[in-house]
Amino acid sequence: MLLRIREQGDAALVHGLRGRPSNRKLAARFEEKVLTRVGQRYADFGPTLAAEHLAKDGFRVSRETLRTWMSKAAFWHPRSQRVKKIHVWRREELASGSW
Repeated sequence: MLLRIREQGDAALVHGLRGRPSNRKLAARFEEKVLTRVGQRYADFGPTLAAEHLAKDGFRVSRETLRTWMSKAAFWHPRSQRVKKIHVWRREELASGSW
């Protein structure tokens, strides 16, 4: 390690696989196929239910992977990022019908 630090400097401390894709990463074409199927059939499903239905169709994807793909493709948003509906209260005399 000391030899590498002398030869490469601070860059020797950075892991050699940094910036490369994971060996476990699914193919981009498979991701496209899954997202088109979700868009056609399961766009209104959550990621867990969509993963179950996709498994029946032959696309085995974990729900967490599908969750990230669906969030990225804007098919699904986490509950904390959904737009909240605002209910505007009416005044009492308008609500009772005596205007």
